[in-house]
Amino acid sequence: MIVYDLFPIQFPDWVVPEFTREFTEALDAIVPIADRIVTLSAQVADLVAGRYPEVSSRVSVGVPTLKAHAPSILAQGTETEPPAPVLGPFLFALSTVEPRKNHRVILDAWRLARRDPRLSEAWLVIAGRHGWKTDDIEAEIARDARPLQILRLSSSTDAEVAALYRDCIATIHASWAEGFGLPARESVVRGIPTIMSSTIPTDGLPVGTYRSFDPSDADGLASLMVEAIVGGRVRTPVELGEGTGWEPVLSALLD
Repeated sequence: MIVYDLFPIQFPDWVVPEFTREFTEALDAIVPIADRIVTLSAQVADLVAGRYPEVSSRVSVGVPTLKAHAPSILAQGTETEPPAPVLGPFLFALSTVEPRKNHRVILDAWRLARRDPRLSEAWLVIAGRHGWKTDDIEAEIARDARPLQILRLSSSTDAEVAALYRDCIATIHASWAEGFGLPARESVVRGIPTIMSSTIPTDGLPVGTYRSFDPSDADGLASLMVEAIVGGRVRTPVELGEGTGWEPVLSALLD
């Protein structure tokens, strides 16, 4: 089996109560009888082995290479990238708006960063579905959208997301925790300056392709936001390697 994370067990306040119960019951029933348990990061492997010490020898890590997250839909010619949705430089945060994704610190940091006059033309684009337990944060985003130059997109096509990646100055990933950190990896593989929480796994990410901050530190994140905007749009090519990128996961499951 593949275990992506244990968050419903670790942090039940992040999800609806019935999901924690169902998730825990399923995991407790399946993990002990699995011949092999694969995780996509060493961080989650340690959590699984800690909760189920009797199967620790059967836990392995299989981290996809960045090739697995390389953009493909536009290369196939199925869609055309639209223009960017805002005029001026912008930072891009892509994820469902839910407690774990920590939009609280993004908003607090953006409010601090916008005090710098060099960011007078800058925008923050928040894209992703409306999640659970976030009515207050969504209301705050809507209230501050105009004065703080925040664009909230709750539904975007693949082509629209690709355009946001294409034109952004940097991406922001503030999660309290991630089992793998797919949005951050999608940013790194595109060569985009990636600003990410220090709790997000970095397995397989090349040194120098991301900047980290404490997810509770709005001031630290604000400084990185200002630095990114002032630095302008840059892209750093990343070596992708051969194959599909999923070979390490298959090896962890089958070897």
